[in-house]
This record gives sequence, C-alpha cells and structure tokens, in this order.
Amino acid sequence: MLKRLLMFVTTDDARLPFPPSGSHQSGWDRLEMPLQLLFFLVDVSITGAGRPLTKTFQLGSVRALEDMIQGQLPDWITIKDVYVICPKKVTGIDSWTMYRLARLFHAQDVDQSDSIHRVYETMDGMRFVDTNFVTLDRLVELTEVWSSDEAKTSAQ
Repeated sequence: MLKRLLMFVTTDDARLPFPPSGSHQSGWDRLEMPLQLLFFLVDVSITGAGRPLTKTFQLGSVRALEDMIQGQLPDWITIKDVYVICPKKVTGIDSWTMYRLARLFHAQDVDQSDSIHRVYETMDGMRFVDTNFVTLDRLVELTEVWSSDEAKTSAQ
C-alpha cells in the first residue's frame, strides 16, 4: 500500500517496526521524494529532564521549522543546529546539497510588501532564498527569525 508522508512517499514493504519500544511504532527505510523541495534536519537539545539529551528531527517544511523555533523553551528545549537540504533548483548547484544554517531571516519583496520570503544564511556566509520567483537583490527588511549559537558568538 502506498503511503504519503507530507512531502515523502513510501510503501508498506519499506516499513521497519520498532518492537523493542513496545509501542507498535514504525519507520521507513526508504522514502521517495516526488517533489523537489528543501527540507530540514534539526538538532534539539533537551536539558530539563536531568542530563542533556540531543534529538534530531527531519522536517518537511519551513513552517514546521518556524513552529519548532517558536516552541523553544529557554533552559529546557533549544535548537542547537539546523541543516537545510536543498534541491539543485534552489542553489543552482547540479546536485542536492546540505548546509548548516547560521541564520534564518524573513524578508519582503521590494515591490510586494505583503509577500514574505525566507532567506537562509549558511555558516560560510552564503545566502539564498527559498523560491525561484524572487532574487536576493529584490528583498528588503531582513528580520532575523533564528540564529545558531555559533553565529551569535561570532557576531559579538
């Protein structure tokens, strides 16, 4: 049976049960990506439960990333690292690429102030937009939504 998981497609024969957990949870060992959209890997630190614990989440949309950013609780749940995985159409490179993010911004199109775009800044200073419909030079009023601890430290 074919299953759709947001931007991913998989089948029952790719299902991996997790019997040691006793919860009847499962995952998949292969997924098809029918849409060439960027997605994210996010390392989250959870410190409020005794010893620090790091978990990694795969997010299929920038909306999910922004929800996770807003859901942080200082001294309890914090985002440590964000990696963006980009199809070639986003960066212009001939293959999928993964970048560690330094910052995420919201920006407005110079001609359409009601249109909000996301600007990604990588650790090496490269910036790109999440759409092919607008270029960086058309964006104004960059508002920082998130920055890594490393980017905060280097800015001081």
